[in-house]
Amino acid sequence: MEVDINLTQNEYAIIKNSSAEICGCENCLNYLDIRDSIFPDEVKELFSSLGIDGNKEIEISHLGELENGFHYYSGWFHYIGRFYGKDCTTELPEGGSTVDYLEITKEFGIGFTKMIALSVFESDEDLVQIEFNCKIPWANEK
Repeated sequence: MEVDINLTQNEYAIIKNSSAEICGCENCLNYLDIRDSIFPDEVKELFSSLGIDGNKEIEISHLGELENGFHYYSGWFHYIGRFYGKDCTTELPEGGSTVDYLEITKEFGIGFTKMIALSVFESDEDLVQIEFNCKIPWANEK
């Protein structure tokens, strides 16, 4: 991996509110309530080494409730740089794409892609998207 940590940190400093904070729906508020406990320590260390502010996700989506009562979310962050290795995003022949996450824990997966969506950075040049998925409990009773 290559990273321009200063440029990445500068871009995150400009972001006032995360995607979940901007949305404010019930599902996003649930994510925000337990965001601090979602990311495994090694992922927090990775974010720090890349200049990513883990409290400013670029996008978050609630994908549904699982049979065990947990809720399935996916989202992403960006950093300025490059990565070498497998791109986690595969375009499907019939259109769209799929993401192949590396499982870090049973509740958390991550991947790197060059396919950029919804960037809020000044430029998309040399931008890497870090995709993640997580399975989290509902923080408060409905």
